[in-house]
Amino acid sequence: MDSPREEFPRVSVDTQQDWQRIRANFTQAVYARLDEQLALNNLTGQRSLFADHVQQLIDATFDIARANVRVNGRNLEDLNGDGREVEIFDEALDRRIWSLSDQRLISEREIAIKRRTRPQEVVTLLEDLLQRQQAEADDTNEEPDE
Repeated sequence: MDSPREEFPRVSVDTQQDWQRIRANFTQAVYARLDEQLALNNLTGQRSLFADHVQQLIDATFDIARANVRVNGRNLEDLNGDGREVEIFDEALDRRIWSLSDQRLISEREIAIKRRTRPQEVVTLLEDLLQRQQAEADDTNEEPDE
């Protein structure tokens, strides 16, 4: 059954500020790790050279992740970035709506199947009843009068 629902759910974040905080924490952790590795290899003087590559890595990582994130129930890549807050998205309500939609599709399918099969079942039943009635009438006509 084809459904417009996404096959793989996206990561949900409540606000764009939460997404920015995640990005900032990731960036901070990556640069801390870079500084640690540069100190171990005595390359602290070349930090700016490595920092450019690290920033490209961070940007690429978050560009890839952008397609798999929902902010307040809306796809992150669909947001225009104006910083305007919208009403909080209710994930439980969204799941309930999708569940009801799936249930409706199942019910509609069952109705369609019954619309195709029931008329023939009724015809078969009526033919059987008429045959029995005819057989009963023939039996009563053939019995000798006593």
